[in-house]
Amino acid sequence: MKKYELNIRRAKAADSGIMADIHCRSWSAAYSGLLPEEAIRQKNATRPALWSRLLQTEQTDAASYFLAEMNGTPAGMISFGAYRENPTSSMGEIHAIYLLPEWFRRGIGTALLDFAMRELKKLEYQQVCLWALSTNRNAIAFYEKNGFVQDLCKQEFIGKTVTELRYSRTL
Repeated sequence: MKKYELNIRRAKAADSGIMADIHCRSWSAAYSGLLPEEAIRQKNATRPALWSRLLQTEQTDAASYFLAEMNGTPAGMISFGAYRENPTSSMGEIHAIYLLPEWFRRGIGTALLDFAMRELKKLEYQQVCLWALSTNRNAIAFYEKNGFVQDLCKQEFIGKTVTELRYSRTL
C-alpha cells in the first residue's frame, strides 16, 4: 500500500490554474444534482479569472489561500480569514474548502479544516463559521462530525435556487 504524505502550503500566483481546477472539479462533483447544471457551468467559467485575481494580491489575515498536496500532487485547497459579513468581529470564517473528487474521503478535508482552525486561533479568533448548501448532506455531515453546529443564519445562494446555512464552532 502506497504511503501518502500531505503537505499544506500557501498558494502562490503560479498556482491559480491548479486552484481553479480544484474549485471547478469539486463544485461539479459535489453540487451535481443539488444546483442546476447551468449554474454550475456559469460559476465554473469564472474560476480561472477569480483565482488569478485572488492570488495576484497579497494574502492577509483577512483572506489566506492554501493548497494541499499529496506526495506533490494537488489534492485540495482551503481559504480562510476574517468573517466576511463583519471583518472586525472575533469570528473567523472558512471561505472555501474543496477537494479533487479522487481525494474525497481520505482525511484531507479534515486535515485542511484542522489546519485552518489552528491558524485562525493563532490570529486570536474565538469562533469560526462556514456556509453549506442546505441540500448538501455530505458537507453538513462532515462539518457536524468536526464540531460545527448550525446557527440561525441563512442566506439565498444563486438567486433563490437554494439556501445556504451557516455553521459555527468555538476555536
